[in-house]
This record gives sequence, structure tokens and C-alpha cells, in this order.
Amino acid sequence: MEDSGSEEDQIANQTTEDIETAAKRLKTSNGTHIPYVSASTTCGCDAAAAAENSLSAMERILGYNFRNKDLLQEALTHSSWPYSRSYERLEFVGDAIICVTFSMFVYHTYPDLEPGQLSRIRAANISTEKLARLAVRHGFHQYIRINAPAVEAKIEEFASKVRHDDAVTYGDRLKAPKLLADLVESIAAAIFVDCSCDLKEFWLIFRSILEPIAMLEDLKQQPQPVSVLYELCQKQRKQVEIKYRKNDSENTACVFVDGEFVACGYSCQKDSAKIDAAKQAVSKLTETANGKEMMKGIIASTYSSQKDLPRNGVKEAMNKMTETVDDKSLLNGIPLVLNQVGEIEVAKQKLNQFCEKKQLAKPTYRVEKESGPAHERRFICSVQIDIGSEPYAVSGKDKPRVKEAENSAASTMLQILRRHLI
Repeated sequence: MEDSGSEEDQIANQTTEDIETAAKRLKTSNGTHIPYVSASTTCGCDAAAAAENSLSAMERILGYNFRNKDLLQEALTHSSWPYSRSYERLEFVGDAIICVTFSMFVYHTYPDLEPGQLSRIRAANISTEKLARLAVRHGFHQYIRINAPAVEAKIEEFASKVRHDDAVTYGDRLKAPKLLADLVESIAAAIFVDCSCDLKEFWLIFRSILEPIAMLEDLKQQPQPVSVLYELCQKQRKQVEIKYRKNDSENTACVFVDGEFVACGYSCQKDSAKIDAAKQAVSKLTETANGKEMMKGIIASTYSSQKDLPRNGVKEAMNKMTETVDDKSLLNGIPLVLNQVGEIEVAKQKLNQFCEKKQLAKPTYRVEKESGPAHERRFICSVQIDIGSEPYAVSGKDKPRVKEAENSAASTMLQILRRHLI
């Protein structure tokens, strides 16, 4: 009878099979297995050699040799990886360290710059998206130990889109996986702890990782809508509040100034919805003569001197700041007005008008769900319209009355039509 090997060999073989299964999902940008979890180096001395090679590769990328290499290994380990400490504790430290050291960097670089402008530079350089881009640019994502296929797919999708993109400023509409930003933060913390928590030594090492750094000159031509909104309202001594809600995969951001509704933005991404809402709010707030003068001051303060202004001066910058791609307040000539919860007022009536203009059958409504006790009943309604031979139906938010639930469904339908049919 064939010898099946010792119990230790059987356990090692089983471990090899388990890790190989996970390793098959971990790919580099050119489709080869990363050395950290390669199927050919999953146990015994081979695994140790593979780990050492991966850590050495990371050290070459960072330009820093770790005294305690366990810190780097921990920084590269996701919580889904079994039997290992994840990077979560290091990430906690790294987030704060990056913020502090970069804040000191811009503070000393621009001794005369106001706090709002310093914050704008910092936000452009250590946002989730920027750090995620850095992870891809330096190839950190190739060495992470992870066993979460859905997350890995998102990482690869993001990496394929930004791998050759050098964007350093605001406004990108890509959804950056937070894990990639977390990875950069955990690596930063590993370096900080390894160099005995010396901030100066840490910054000398980490600054090169942050390159290219978006400086004031890089941000001149692209004022950040959210920051401009807050600066504008601060000069008018008004309070700004941005409220969010989510309907299926769409995020809505609504801007309120001194409690009054001003504008809404929509996107599948929360940050993009906020930028869209802020842009529209700035446009509305600068309609008055006083608002325009304040806006000119905010835009002009972005530039170090008059000669640095665009060809047509502040006016061109203001137009760029407040321009819109299309008139989102209209749908085939039908005005759409949003209420304070971001839904279209008298939406059922507006949807009927749309269907009449398009010679479509009248919308049909039905109650999809009832919940709550009899004295606190809640309803969710759907609305269906037929375009050609195809029926289209969407649901609204839960409401205390059927009529309100139907209006919510109609509002959702109108917002979808507005984005896709204009």
C-alpha cells in the first residue's frame, strides 16, 4: 500500500491547497501571481522565502529598510487573511500621522496662507482617492495579503482605470476602494513606529511616497466647490449643513444654508454628490450682487498675484466654478423643484405632464409594502410607466400616507428620467 506520508506532511499539503486557492485570486497588474502568496511558495521554507522577497520588494519601493520587518508584514495584511494580525491598528495611527505631518508641511511652506486654503491643499493630497491612487501608482496593492474576492475585484477595477492617470486635483468621479487608502496609512504607521516615532525622519521618508504633491499652483485652475461654499458662507456669516440620503445605489446630497434648502446633487458616490450639490449651491448663492463680489474675492485669493489669473481674470474662474453641464431643473421644459428632503414637489403632477408630452400612457401606482402598527403605518409605493413596449418601474421612500409614498415614487422616476433622457 502506498505511503500517504506523515501527519505533518498531510497537514502541510492541506495548508498548501487552502492557501493556493486564495492565491489564485491575487494577481499583479500583468496577471502573474504575486510572490507573497504564490501557489509555489505557500508553506515551509518556500513560504518564508516568498514573504521575505515580497518584503524586500516593498522596501525597495519605499526606499526604506525596516528594522522590524514584522511591522511591514502587518501593514500588508488585510483582516480577511487568516491567522495573522491585520493592519487595522496601524491604519489607526497612520491616518493621524499623515494628517499631522502634511499639515505641518503646508503650514511651513505657505506662512501667509489662510487656514481655509491650507485645508484645501491638504484635502487634495491626503483624501481617500488620492491615497488610493498612490497605492496603485507605487504598486502597494500587488503585495497585500487578502482573501476577499469582491474587494479584490474592486481594487483591480480601480487600478485598471488609474494606473496611467496622473491626476492630482479634485473632482474625479471614480470610486476609490477605501482599502487602498487604508493600506497607505498602515504602511505610513509601520514606517513611523519603525523609526522610533520620529516625525522628522518619518516625513523625510514618506514625502516621496506622496509625490506628486498638489501644491497651491496646481489647484489654482480648479477651485474645490465644497471649500468655496464654506468660505462663501463664512464671509456672509451663515451656517452650512449638508444632508445625505441614499435611494438604492444613488446618493443625494442637499445643501442647507441657515436652515434654508439651497441645492441638491446626485451621484452613485457620496463624495461626488456632495461636490455636485456644492457647485449648484455656489451658483445660486452668487446670483446676488453681494454674493458675486464675495465669490470674486474667494477666487482671486487663490492666486498669488494678478498676473497668475486666467486670461479673462476672475470672471473666467467664476464661470468655471459655477458652470453646469445641463439644466437639471428642467425635464422636457417641465420645471422640477426640490423640497427640503431632496424630493420633487408635486411629482405625480409633473410625471403626468411628462407622460402627456411624450404621448405615453398614464403612470400606474401600487403599494409595494406596508409596515408598522395600525396607528403608525408606513407605506412604500412604486410607479410604472411604459416607454415603447418596455415597462419601467421604480419605488420611492417609505411614507406615513399612501399619497406621499406615491409622490416619492414619482419623484424618483422623474429624477431618473431627468438624468437619462435630457
